[in-house]
Formats: sequence, structure tokens, C-alpha cells
Amino acid sequence: MEKPSPKKVRPGPKPLPAEVLTERQQRRLVERKEDGAAFRAEREAAGLTRAAVADACGVGESTVRAWETGRAGVPPSARKFVENTISQKKNGEA
Repeated sequence: MEKPSPKKVRPGPKPLPAEVLTERQQRRLVERKEDGAAFRAEREAAGLTRAAVADACGVGESTVRAWETGRAGVPPSARKFVENTISQKKNGEA
């Protein structure tokens, strides 16, 4: 029996060098990375795994990772879920 051929992985788009981005685009990129890092800190403070957040938000773990690294913006629904979990823990509900 023949072995299946290995799956070919296409490389994603290369990030643009900073000199190609406008000042506004650079500022927005930094803001998104900072927002993602804050979201990760909140998630960890809530004792949640990426898998738990992904499951609650109906997305994959790779999407949550993209939020945390700033490759994608954190949606308000995800932030609200983490905030509610923290609130429940403080109130002794969880």
C-alpha cells in the first residue's frame, strides 16, 4: 500500500517591512499587539486556557493565539467572556 504524500504547506503572506507601512498603520499594529498581550494576561488571570476561550467563542485555538499576538483584533465578545469569568471568580461563583 502506498504511503500518502505529505501535505504541502503554503507559506502565508510575508509581513510588510516597517518602512512600507504608514505611521498610522505602524501605530495601529503596536496598539493591536499591546491589546493582545493584555487579553492574554486577562485570560491567564482568569485561569482560562486558549482552548476554553476558543470553545466559548466558537473559534479555533489558532484564532485565540492570533488575538494574543496582535495578528488579529480581539473581539468584544471574547473580552466580555474573560471579564465575566474573572468577575465570577471574585464573587466565588466559579
